[in-house]
Amino acid sequence: MAGATSNPSASTSSSEVPEYLRYLEELPTSNHEKYLVLRTLQEGGFNKIGKAVLADNPDGPRFAIKSKLARTGQITHAERIEVHALKTLENEENVVKMVDLIRMPTELVIVMNLAKTDLHFLLHPSKRPIRAEEKRTILYQLFNGLAAIHKHKIIHRDIKPGNVLISNEGIVQIADFGLSVPLVPGEKRTSPGGTLFYKAIELLMDDDEYDEKVDMWAAGCSMAELWTKDLLFKPSRISLMDQTRAVSMYLGFPEEKYWPRLATFKLYREAWLNNNHLKRNLLLAHALKITQGDALAANLLLKLVNLYPSRRISASDCLTHGYFTRQPPVQPNVEGLLHRRN
Repeated sequence: MAGATSNPSASTSSSEVPEYLRYLEELPTSNHEKYLVLRTLQEGGFNKIGKAVLADNPDGPRFAIKSKLARTGQITHAERIEVHALKTLENEENVVKMVDLIRMPTELVIVMNLAKTDLHFLLHPSKRPIRAEEKRTILYQLFNGLAAIHKHKIIHRDIKPGNVLISNEGIVQIADFGLSVPLVPGEKRTSPGGTLFYKAIELLMDDDEYDEKVDMWAAGCSMAELWTKDLLFKPSRISLMDQTRAVSMYLGFPEEKYWPRLATFKLYREAWLNNNHLKRNLLLAHALKITQGDALAANLLLKLVNLYPSRRISASDCLTHGYFTRQPPVQPNVEGLLHRRN
């Protein structure tokens, strides 16, 4: 799914598998010969997605099959985490469904229903116009999915338009849990992962105690893209420090008096030296322009893209924001968008 993404993919032997993941060994699995892969849909740095059918029913339903590009010798911790997340969230409407699992000697292959498209494709290659009420539906279902993910104590860590799928029925489904981690308060986290342009400021400075609010920042960046069809923060070069600079030039640089833990972040000192003179939050003046005059949408955007995680709105609180509770009611799907050419 689109964008440069880092991935914690260290291999783990069965003896090193955490207790809460060992149930995965007992999950029913299928043989890889059950499916016939028609073509590769996408290849990233670590995984590929193939379009497939049932070998004994080639004219039947289409599936998306996610497998590893590299053969690591054994199943990785990241693979187990992804399967665990999908299994945990299997009853949530706005999360992609794992319909089957194939266990290979060196990997877990995930079989999902094939989506119609994703938000990145709609915004960029196709540049299809998205109507105001369709934006509300897409965002409401995105936040509904995130609320479910966070309720189950999971941080997705790679929210972006390319991971926001839209089903054949016009339902938003969050995909790609390959970088997800359990949300355990106070636990140190390694390999912050994610796609650079959507990384929250705390990830850019290598905080190791971030929480689910990194997903809300990324959702805010994705929200802005619905209107602008462009990145909210564009670095001059692809690096953590350049992305930090791009964020700071737009939002200002965070202050320790409001966020005492800042000084503990591994890259804080370098970021502070380069950006502490930047104080103005330009988004306060630009949000209404970004949302083309929609004041409630602008207000929600400001609550999402906030430098300070403690001030960022939660996914569950998004669902009761005035942007969604106003009339007319939020539509149940965006099926019309899928069939409209302009």
